[in-house]
Amino acid sequence: MVINLDKEWFELVIEAKELGISITEIREFFKRKVYQNTEVIALCTTFNKNEQGYKEWREKNSNGFVFNHFGNTDSAKQMNKIHRANCTYLKRSKDEGKRTHPYEKICSTNLESLKEHLNIPWTYCKKCI
Repeated sequence: MVINLDKEWFELVIEAKELGISITEIREFFKRKVYQNTEVIALCTTFNKNEQGYKEWREKNSNGFVFNHFGNTDSAKQMNKIHRANCTYLKRSKDEGKRTHPYEKICSTNLESLKEHLNIPWTYCKKCI
């Protein structure tokens, strides 16, 4: 699992841990929609060659969103889709064991954060969104 954190975020998490704040408390903080009138933007998590991590994320975030990233070639651009995490297309048995390889999944609990994270052409899944 790869989580893209800049140095400032990394240092903040380390500092919180040193103050005795648990990872669970940190996660709960970031799951809140608003904190002191400031919107907290959900982070995106990338799964590349990590079937178990991706499966666990989808189970824990069934209301989240998944970007099925096939690449940036002309043919792949048409297949780059954003799905709801509970989309049946993402659960096809024929894809078992190869959902995050060779194509990565970029996931977020916040659709706007996911869209802002993407810098390649994509479309919504017509089945679930």
